[in-house]
Amino acid sequence: PYNEHETQRWTLKESKPAGSENFMLPEESGFNIYPNPSTGNFTIESKSMQGLASVNVEIYSIDGKLVYSRVYRDSGNISFTSLLDSGIYLVKICDGYRVITQKLIVK
Repeated sequence: PYNEHETQRWTLKESKPAGSENFMLPEESGFNIYPNPSTGNFTIESKSMQGLASVNVEIYSIDGKLVYSRVYRDSGNISFTSLLDSGIYLVKICDGYRVITQKLIVK
């Protein structure tokens, strides 16, 4: 009854995809970027930013290059005008309690 075939048992553990822990839906994160897609003018809106000492906003190109970084103090909505060339960007927002990353498309 023996043959040349071997049987192995594997146990797989469930895990998150790499880099996924920072991604949240806009309504879950408390932050919203609009309009998205954008023509270059867009706003980061959040009621949770009001009253915070500072909010760090970083924008990365899709290939991972940092193209914008600024700390905003005591901010409500943050508006951007014609800052970015056409493309896909990741907007990273750190409010001191959490880090949220959202995709932004600029046409």
